[in-house]
Amino acid sequence: MHISNTPPYGWQAVTRINLDFPRSLEIKTYKTSNGILQSNATVYTETSNGMISHTMNYGFGHGDFASTIIRNPVSRNSEKLVRTQHEQALAMLYQIKIDIAKHYEEAARLASSEA
Repeated sequence: MHISNTPPYGWQAVTRINLDFPRSLEIKTYKTSNGILQSNATVYTETSNGMISHTMNYGFGHGDFASTIIRNPVSRNSEKLVRTQHEQALAMLYQIKIDIAKHYEEAARLASSEA
């Protein structure tokens, strides 16, 4: 877990977890512009040139996994709030990995049915 306080975003926490290569999972907790402390789980894919990419899904079943896993309204953003919520998000890792596997199984099924 990496916690930082960077203007103008304030406190945020990021954890990166290697999945089956070439995929990795990023869990990020931050305060949105509308006062929500939000934790997201996003899968990135390493490209052949060593860069990482995330392909948006747009509700069509294609693309990389992305999910908002916790949302809480807050009046102010503090390191303690971010750390506590980020730890709650990390405690959900087992279920997140199940959801990721289901996402890519469905994407593979859709791709094979379109071929």
